[in-house]
Amino acid sequence: MSRARILGVLPWLVMVTAPSQSQSPVDPNARLALAAKRIEDGVERQQRFICDAVISREFYRTDTARSNGGATNIPREPRGSLMGRDRLHVEVAVFDDRQLFSWPGTGTFHFEGLDEMTGGGTSGTGDFGSFAASFLADSDPASVRFRGVGEWAGRQVAEYSYDVPLVRSHYTIATGPHQVERAAYQGSMFVDTRTGDLRRLVIRVPGPPAASGILRAEVDTSYAPQPGTQGPDLFPSTSALAMLLNGGSEAINRTTYRGCHFFTSESTLHFGAFSSAPPKAEEPATSSRLPAGLDVRSTMLALIDSRTAYAGDLLEARVVNRVKQGKRTLVPKGAVLHGRIVRLQQQYYPRVSVRVGVRFTSVEFDGMSEAIALASRGSVSYDTGFRPQNWPVEVPEVSREPEQAGQHIATTWAFGKDYIRFDSHTVWRWKTQ
Repeated sequence: MSRARILGVLPWLVMVTAPSQSQSPVDPNARLALAAKRIEDGVERQQRFICDAVISREFYRTDTARSNGGATNIPREPRGSLMGRDRLHVEVAVFDDRQLFSWPGTGTFHFEGLDEMTGGGTSGTGDFGSFAASFLADSDPASVRFRGVGEWAGRQVAEYSYDVPLVRSHYTIATGPHQVERAAYQGSMFVDTRTGDLRRLVIRVPGPPAASGILRAEVDTSYAPQPGTQGPDLFPSTSALAMLLNGGSEAINRTTYRGCHFFTSESTLHFGAFSSAPPKAEEPATSSRLPAGLDVRSTMLALIDSRTAYAGDLLEARVVNRVKQGKRTLVPKGAVLHGRIVRLQQQYYPRVSVRVGVRFTSVEFDGMSEAIALASRGSVSYDTGFRPQNWPVEVPEVSREPEQAGQHIATTWAFGKDYIRFDSHTVWRWKTQ
């Protein structure tokens, strides 16, 4: 969002229709003009920054979409049966108005959406300051209304509603692979009456493109100052994306942002082909140097419970048998496997199951680290005699590989339960790829 475009909205801010001053001590035009200036300043400062994000995605089966088709708002709480959910821990970077994702700590931002990282699911963008500036510039001036003063997160806020027609909208919704269409939207912004800072922004899309499969969508984002930063901030603290979908289902994403901070020219971040920023070493390549098809058995060094873990969490496992080719030992017993959870999905419909996908990147022994890629073979009981109760662990067809060559994912399914544990008592079987 350019500075000139933001400044272009200032002349019509005084046109806001407001209740009489006897109803509110706040000058709505002055507050809105101050908010526009604060948003402008924030966008100018926030060209390159990073946030840590924890995301919970839930999918519900509901008849709301069919039986209540005339409603304009999505219910705050889902009205239906939980079909499935997953949890992710990622990093999100905004780089010159481009929003990109990575797994925590990698320093490599080459994913443009969560679906690229997880192989599916719903995701959205627009939680950051540039979108707040965009709706100010795109709104129909005659639609902006002062709705009154209330309280949000312990602060007094002034509420303004707005409408953005299709002809002015820059809000896009995916309608297919690498295809998007613009959509008109409406909503409300809530401005701190004392400072003019944006505290909350609600975006409603009552008529998404038919090809998107979405009947209605709403994004509700809260903003808060980040510790250690100075000046106007448009860093989000929480965001909820709710969508009513064709076929009688609802998707809800809840995101909590932490540790938002700017990065400087000295930062070692890599944006693939999108930037000239100096690269940082990525996680070790997952193209294994070991022959394919070798049996590897391991136990986790720390408990991983699918009820509390997140896709994005690192893991370590200890090899419990020598990995051999003929009589030659290639990996000794006691070697440590390093990897990351990249899928963590609980399903409740049509049958209860949980899927965990792990991408191993290296094996460490004798002071050295070797690249490794593993596929799952299931689990067996460890020699302590411990056997998980009612855990029929299966490995169905091979999961779809990511587009990035060599990033193999070992997928394990458990049917009949909505959780699975990786602990030191169970041997997990893998095979080299």
